[in-house]
Amino acid sequence: FPYTTLFRSNEANSSVIGKSAGPFGFEYGMTQQQLIKLVGKEAVKKTTDHSIEVTTAPRPHPAFESYVLFISPDKGLLKVVALGKDISTNGFGDAVSSQFSEMQTAITKLYGDPTTSYDRVQTGSLWNEPQDWMMGLLKNERSLVSFWNLKSAPVNHILIIELEAHALSTENGYNSVGYEFEGWEAFVDARKAKADSNF
Repeated sequence: FPYTTLFRSNEANSSVIGKSAGPFGFEYGMTQQQLIKLVGKEAVKKTTDHSIEVTTAPRPHPAFESYVLFISPDKGLLKVVALGKDISTNGFGDAVSSQFSEMQTAITKLYGDPTTSYDRVQTGSLWNEPQDWMMGLLKNERSLVSFWNLKSAPVNHILIIELEAHALSTENGYNSVGYEFEGWEAFVDARKAKADSNF
């Protein structure tokens, strides 16, 4: 399937991001009720006091199996995380890193080059050989990440985009992409302050 259309809101003109071009069709500020109405109650996989996980999207993409939506009671939808389907791979992580590169290219076409992008292993890690790539990822001693900081010029209220590779085992992994909207950091800080006040 074409990764170049991964986050495209207008297939005829990928260089234009429309006013209603939230990632996968999820819009900044949507309420939980609006989001559930969009995807249907049967698509709701899990709920918490501030998030819902759904198995589809208004504009779903076949690379992803679910979408976690973080919702503020007063600000609405503030973050979207798309979780990729499991990928069978080898110890080198070829299939995971290949899909990661294709996703990075797709996002770059819409939002420009990543602010930061790296594939690095921790100093002193035992899993520093090419064939240990997945083991390093599994042990949280390797990171494959691309990060877009749009704070100086937000796009449809999006401030941060983060693409990251994950390992489930040395033979299986997946990629995720997260979109943080305006107000997300303040929401997280407020929740932390509330929790800290319990000490």
